[in-house]
Amino acid sequence: MKRKLTWLVLMLVSITYAQKKTNGTIYVEHPAITVVEAMTQAFVKGDADKVATYLADDFKSYNGLSTNKDSKGDDKAAFVASVKFWKDNVDYFDISRSKGAYPDALEYKEANNKDVVWVQTWEEVKGMHKKTGVKIDMPMHRLFIVDKNNKIKTIIGYTTSQVRDEITESFVDRENGTIYNHHENINTVRKMIHSFENKDLNTAYSFYDEKATFSDINSPDHRCQSIS
Repeated sequence: MKRKLTWLVLMLVSITYAQKKTNGTIYVEHPAITVVEAMTQAFVKGDADKVATYLADDFKSYNGLSTNKDSKGDDKAAFVASVKFWKDNVDYFDISRSKGAYPDALEYKEANNKDVVWVQTWEEVKGMHKKTGVKIDMPMHRLFIVDKNNKIKTIIGYTTSQVRDEITESFVDRENGTIYNHHENINTVRKMIHSFENKDLNTAYSFYDEKATFSDINSPDHRCQSIS
């Protein structure tokens, strides 16, 4: 009985190990990670020319949440043009690693991946839309394919569309009876608050009228006080 039990244990161990198979190596430090993060910081700074130097000529970017299985993606020219769009339309723009996260570089063993490295990142995108004051604060996951020349040839991005939708809807006044849930005045207040949040005092105070007054219902004397 003891011998049978021993053989059973050995068989189970063999089966467990047989189910495991390595398919490459994961790195926490790698030249491909360096180029991905360098490109990202150039993007944040609005340096389109610098961004272009990190991309392969046949570069493509894709929306990982798209339902279009036949999507051709955006080419290098379109991606580089988006650098200017973000610079022109977003204040306090920043892309940084998510708290506790770090990028991985994956070198696969398969023949079709032997000349490329996959890099996956987990990041936070922050900023404020200049026109509407909508706050941008959202997670972003991206997959990069870096070729043997250390050029980025593919980006697949995964992020929410809710912030973009809010920005789009905030371009026009939307009535809710006699109360507005989107209005140019709301945009102004948001821009003022986010300017304070980012310690940009000159911009924040520029939204106040010279004769603006303040009152506090919790104060013993809550009469209006001048901003000056």
